[in-house]
Amino acid sequence: MNQCLLRYLSHNIYFNRVLGSIMSSKLITLGEKQIYDSADENEKVEILVFKRLKKILEETSSVLHFKPKIFHREYEVNPDILWIYIPTSSVLVLEVKAWSYEFLKCASVEPGGHYININGHKFENPLHEVDRHKRHILDKLRSVELEDAIVDYAIVFPNLTMEEFKHIDHTLKHHIDVGRCIFKDDLKDKDRALKKLARLIHFRYGNSKQLTTLSDDPSKISKIRKALFPELVIGKDFLRTTSNDIPILDVIQEKLLRNVSRGLRILRGAPGSGKTVTLVGKAIYEKLYEKTAFGTRRILILTFTRILAEDIRDMIQKNIKYNKLGLSVYDFDINTMHSLTRKLCNRYNVKWDTNEVIDTAIERLLEIDFDDEDKYDVILCDEVQDFGKNWFKLIDRLKKENSIVILCVDETQRIYDRSIWRWKDVGIEARGRVLILRKSYRTPTKFLRASVEFIKRDRGLIKELKELEGINLDEIESVKDTEDNIKLYIGNEYEIVRQIIDETLNEGYKYGDIYVLSPFKWHIRRIYEELSKYLNKDVLHLVDSDSPIFDKKSPKDKILLTTYVSSKGLENRVVIVTGTHLLPRRESEKNPHLTFKQVERIDRRRLYVAMTRARDKLFLTAYKMEGFAKELCELREYIHTYKQNSK
Repeated sequence: MNQCLLRYLSHNIYFNRVLGSIMSSKLITLGEKQIYDSADENEKVEILVFKRLKKILEETSSVLHFKPKIFHREYEVNPDILWIYIPTSSVLVLEVKAWSYEFLKCASVEPGGHYININGHKFENPLHEVDRHKRHILDKLRSVELEDAIVDYAIVFPNLTMEEFKHIDHTLKHHIDVGRCIFKDDLKDKDRALKKLARLIHFRYGNSKQLTTLSDDPSKISKIRKALFPELVIGKDFLRTTSNDIPILDVIQEKLLRNVSRGLRILRGAPGSGKTVTLVGKAIYEKLYEKTAFGTRRILILTFTRILAEDIRDMIQKNIKYNKLGLSVYDFDINTMHSLTRKLCNRYNVKWDTNEVIDTAIERLLEIDFDDEDKYDVILCDEVQDFGKNWFKLIDRLKKENSIVILCVDETQRIYDRSIWRWKDVGIEARGRVLILRKSYRTPTKFLRASVEFIKRDRGLIKELKELEGINLDEIESVKDTEDNIKLYIGNEYEIVRQIIDETLNEGYKYGDIYVLSPFKWHIRRIYEELSKYLNKDVLHLVDSDSPIFDKKSPKDKILLTTYVSSKGLENRVVIVTGTHLLPRRESEKNPHLTFKQVERIDRRRLYVAMTRARDKLFLTAYKMEGFAKELCELREYIHTYKQNSK
């Protein structure tokens, strides 16, 4: 094999440094779900070509799509295969034709060369077909100011050799450019195929010097993916950023969008690894592209807290607006399990008293034969580690035949007394169904390592996590870093919190950049009352379990004060975690059905959740040196401790 060529095609050390974990150092393939779903005879040859290209390109830094769906001006562009070569941000559109010499030797070309007649059947010239796909893709890229993007095209003839092509009708050869063809003998020789592919992605230049030229804009690959696949552009604040800063799903997260077409999957991930945004991307993808006999698919998004449900609604709405998708946020049924249960109880006249727990109402609903119109093609559930056992039974009853069910889980964040269960306890066989997101895009390395070291102090908990789910906390990585260490302040918490807020505001942060978190409702209310003496109440937003529904949305211009539990799924630039001395709960505060050790493990997870909400700065406070505050002081590598008045 030509080693210089292979080094060129596989070179991406520089790009890995720049793009971090956004791209893999090796080939990423997407769209394989259609390989297993398809019964179409015409696709069998396309599948064989795709598999062969996987082998040919396996050592290259590339993304290879099988039959991607590209939304363009309210209709779909569906090339057979799309190859994106990362180092030069080049796109090659491939059209596969199973035509053999025997099939083509009787072919004739219509005037103009747009159509070919073969044995009485009329076919579009594949060169015109693939060129049309190319022009649509170029149009999308130019719409986001990627004027210099390299997009070219080729036809693949897996049943036709180069020699056979020479003997077909001269007129036909005139209308099918041999320079843009990949033949059967090319596919059999890896070195030959690599050379031809390398020439094709630089076809416009007509010389080999471009083979050693890497793009001077490594962010271009993200711009290309954003333009072609708007369902990947997911975030909470991307409308307030520049186009270069718009967040985008990485290729591992994208696999979930492309490769899961039916059945149940479990998506595991570290805090900030993108579980929620991946679910949002999947919801938009399914609504945008996948259809049923009755129209678009019915999609249910379930989570635990109202704050997170509102954040998901906000993310979908922003994506639709930014990408002009022609959808509405009301096309998606977004609920907490409590609001869904209430809705179903009202619809089917099932009694649910306000004093009863949700599990009682769900048990009654499980006796109902739900109408088909109340069932869903896609059910996406976030924070399922906090679901009760019978909640999964209700989810199972609400799915349609051949539906998709995706459960997002992080067992390290299992923080409710009722949620002590294993997958087999809820009737789910997890083996072979798990996709893991190991990288945190939110939490800087120091914050993440301190949080992990804190949770690892309970060796029994680590053993339990490994036995339950095979989790190794040391596999969790962060793609962010910060110069700041975590700061733990011991003393009058109300005064300390006020001082921290003053300091962060003086550094240029806004009120909406700050969260203040507490382990208990009574404690966060007390902090709210104390801060109200110094700050205008218009810049403070208190959320707890007694807050009305319309107050559950996370504010963009106020300091959010809430509990550790209610902060699940949220993130912010500055997070102040108070009351670390109040956990673990005392004997008088715990659930009588749980042992003290079980309660301590739940509380350890709750503090872990709170500590992993911060993107830029993380502050911890305690009134005195006891409880978990004492343990945190011992993590000196990550946490600097200050007694009041020693700042």
